[in-house]
Amino acid sequence: SQRMTTYFGSRLTNMLNNRMYENSMALGKQGLYEALERLATNCDITEINLQEAARSDVRTVESLLNISKGDSSDPTIRAKVAQEMFCNMLRERFPEISDDVADKDIVTVERMREIMDELEEKAASARDKNELYLPNQDRNSLHDNPFMTAKMYDCISIKNNAEEEVFDDILTHEELIEGFILPGLKDYNMNAIWEDNTSLSLYMTEVKSLIETLETQQEKDSAELKEIKKGKKAVEKELAELEGNVGKADLEAKLKDINDDIDRIEKSVAAAKEDIQKKRALIKKAETDGISAFTDEEGRDESSLGVSDFSSSDTTDVAENRAQNGLAITTVCCRVEDGPDVSGDDPLMMSHVHVVKSSATDKVLIVANDVRSSLREAFEDAKITYVSLNDEDAARKIDNAVSEMVRGLDAETSLKLLKNAFNFRNRVRPGDVSVQSQDASLGTIMAQRGDFDYGELVGNDKPQIKFFTKPYVA
Repeated sequence: SQRMTTYFGSRLTNMLNNRMYENSMALGKQGLYEALERLATNCDITEINLQEAARSDVRTVESLLNISKGDSSDPTIRAKVAQEMFCNMLRERFPEISDDVADKDIVTVERMREIMDELEEKAASARDKNELYLPNQDRNSLHDNPFMTAKMYDCISIKNNAEEEVFDDILTHEELIEGFILPGLKDYNMNAIWEDNTSLSLYMTEVKSLIETLETQQEKDSAELKEIKKGKKAVEKELAELEGNVGKADLEAKLKDINDDIDRIEKSVAAAKEDIQKKRALIKKAETDGISAFTDEEGRDESSLGVSDFSSSDTTDVAENRAQNGLAITTVCCRVEDGPDVSGDDPLMMSHVHVVKSSATDKVLIVANDVRSSLREAFEDAKITYVSLNDEDAARKIDNAVSEMVRGLDAETSLKLLKNAFNFRNRVRPGDVSVQSQDASLGTIMAQRGDFDYGELVGNDKPQIKFFTKPYVA
């Protein structure tokens, strides 16, 4: 078929890389794995890795054997591919749109190209808006508006709000994934899923810790002040009962020292009280304004934290797609559609979509629940590796894909950063394998996280746990 020949290079390279990993690194033979990697690089099976996220100009076996209309330099051809995929998606969603309805009657190639050109221009700034472009799910407005946007929210957005209306608007994993496979949408949407909420969480945690420290010191100062004032009364009484001037100067000097201590401690207590109030106001501001609450000049002064305290953290950079080595990882929570056996009394369920990417190797891995067969095929067209959480060997498949992404980097350090960033992005429970074993692989950690109750999302105070809601007509 066209698909088998179109992506023969990717299939061949993935098979060879998987065999290399399974027969060496997976068996603990790191030296053999490194030797095989060098040999594969020399034969142009894998890409030469340069410093940081730079890429080599040498064409690999994969790129030479892959042929795709979606990669055409002609924007009209790319728009035609996108039109065909888009219309096929709509026919699956709206059965009333039969095969007899021509693609051009749904959306013209010219209109698709206009949209793709617009999104290509805006791709670099997509992170600022955190909105995804997705196929419009409103049949009535479809002709005029082929796409809708979904807006990113985090747990704080719905804290203490368990209304089902919020749940019903959250994207399912298939709705989210559709935004990554259409030519013209992939680059924009892949930029739109990243934000600064991991840094935000760390800032908030640190400021809350500073508040606790100030409150503890305030309690100690207040207790000390109480005792000093008792001592002052005793000295004043002794001074009042003194007859003559013998010892008067000593008592007066002692009283002066006591007053100085009282003044010093009262100023410290007042300053701590004011600082606590400012920091609490800062946290409240951050719940609405995000990371900017901490990074503007006023926020830096009030938090006592510098802009780079967390923003330069290697792990945070990976979690927020700023790492110089090109690695990034994030998780999006999605609504699980009710099955036929679900009753009204059953809990509302959520699932995870994990995204791992490497700009150095131009590879993307998406890990999620099962998807329909047409989406699986579309992943190949979009050059995205997809692993189902329902696969028995999901952990192995994830580790194989990630091993390709860290090729040419310090694998041990890179994998540790990815694992730490993953835990930043997710709920870590006491029974999780990542807590029980420091040696657990990223694939093992990912694969053991199944669906979860929506109630765990509502009221959670981790702003880095996020989801997208719809619909907003673009």
